[in-house]
Amino acid sequence: MSRPAPEPARLVDAPVLVVDCQATGATPELGALIELAWCVFTPADPRPPAIRATLVALPEGQALPRRVASLTGIARAELERAPPAADAWRALAADAAALREPGAAGVVAVAHVAHYEARFVADLRARHGADGDPALDLLCTHALARRLLPDLPRRTLRAVSGYFGCVLDEHKRSAAHVAATCAAWRGLARVLDAQGLASLDAVRAWVAGSRAPGRRAPAYPLPAEARRALPRGPGVYRFFAAGDQLLYIGKATSLRQRVSSHYHVRPGPGRDRHLEMLSQVRRVAVVETGSPLEAALLESDAIKADTPPYNRALRGRRDGPWFASRDLLRAAPRPDAAHPLGPLPSPEDVTALGHLATFLDADDDAPDALAALRDALGFPGAGRLDPEVLRAGLAELRAAHPTATAARPALPGLLKLGARLFRDARLPDDDDEADAEDPARDWGWDPERVRSQLEHVVLRGAHMLRRARWLQRLVHATLLWAPHTAGEGAYRLLAVRDARVVLAEDATAGAEPAPPPGAGAPATERQARFVGDAATYDRLRVLTTELRRLAEDGRPVALRLGPGRPLDGRALLARLRWL
Repeated sequence: MSRPAPEPARLVDAPVLVVDCQATGATPELGALIELAWCVFTPADPRPPAIRATLVALPEGQALPRRVASLTGIARAELERAPPAADAWRALAADAAALREPGAAGVVAVAHVAHYEARFVADLRARHGADGDPALDLLCTHALARRLLPDLPRRTLRAVSGYFGCVLDEHKRSAAHVAATCAAWRGLARVLDAQGLASLDAVRAWVAGSRAPGRRAPAYPLPAEARRALPRGPGVYRFFAAGDQLLYIGKATSLRQRVSSHYHVRPGPGRDRHLEMLSQVRRVAVVETGSPLEAALLESDAIKADTPPYNRALRGRRDGPWFASRDLLRAAPRPDAAHPLGPLPSPEDVTALGHLATFLDADDDAPDALAALRDALGFPGAGRLDPEVLRAGLAELRAAHPTATAARPALPGLLKLGARLFRDARLPDDDDEADAEDPARDWGWDPERVRSQLEHVVLRGAHMLRRARWLQRLVHATLLWAPHTAGEGAYRLLAVRDARVVLAEDATAGAEPAPPPGAGAPATERQARFVGDAATYDRLRVLTTELRRLAEDGRPVALRLGPGRPLDGRALLARLRWL
């Protein structure tokens, strides 16, 4: 009696080699491989994959582009210590050979947008391979996702892996991308398995013989019913991927309206990142607050605490605020007699202004002095700024602002100039994002651009010092106001002690905020509340922004910072329009 043929192995039980490359260009002809990672992975295996990763030394004479360094977080010094490409190939080839079946010329490998990895892997094998090294037959998870998930708004690696519960961080590193590709392959393999494609050969044949569907209206993983069930009041919402991995935190005047607005965005330039996030969102959780102002404060603290990958504002600064010397040339992380000015978000916010004032006081346009000033200013791409162009830009600054630049000492005049410049060109609320250097920008310098950048140094330095004095005062405060969403006669009371919200409750119209305890504390004691705590700085900065909005909207508001009379909307607006 003949035995029945054995059941074919399920697709999810088939081991594959998952591989990812990071390089300085799109092809080996246009760039060099700088990182390689891989692992042997079986979708049905619940254990985390054992990923191997290695940096790869740059070829002689090649440099690491600034944009690539920014995207990957890899430093030039790391590549100088990295092993050569031949070592990376030998390690990868050894693991691939162990996976090769008898008589097969190669092994099946999986990558996302596989034609990119295919070029670099083939180049490695051609240049460093030995006789018998296996070829890698690459299967593309992007091509599979286009066929299996045609309604997903985006099918980048970040979108597809997040759809299946693996959320990538910001930096593009090969080990993290291998883990994400494993998650994508596990999810896609289960879908393929359910459709009866039981072998890798069958999958390759199906991809080769099928065409990806055309553009469709996006279908989001988060059901519309979940959005419509949200409350209408103010609060903070959190977007989660599969597996409850946090993606994004936002604030809202109306939770239902704000969350729904994310899903009314049409595809187009600048929308890819947003749609990529929505491709992963499986759940939304909300915390209702008594007012939009309280939602903004809660959002600031929550982003600092949880650092969601799709939040940029309020997330980037990790170290605490800084404190500057009176001449603005030096900064320290703690206030003392030598560094009494602050808090400041970073040393560079004022030290460039200090160096400019010192240069004007010295009245020395010698090449060495110009070069020293150029290096101290911290301009983007300053290494390409010729000292003679800087000299010409300084001449334009002096001609445009003769009174401020001729005064000696120069610093008081520059601070007054900064206030005047600010009246003409307000800084955005989100200073971190506004001033983040674009690594791809080509900073070509001419005298007019130098003058404009010098004016920005003056404006920003003066602005940060004004803000620092104000934030010190907000460390202890009591606020009474009518929220945007409140009914007639409804008020809220907020108490800030030691720079933290200690009370938020309903209040009656006509009440007066009590003087805050600790209002008479000296500046050094107030400054101490900021030491090592970037969240405190951002919390009070957000409170300042919300206070300005209340005053600009004409809402009833009273802010008490001490035993004197509260600041009403008009007085607040006069103070805050320059902050």
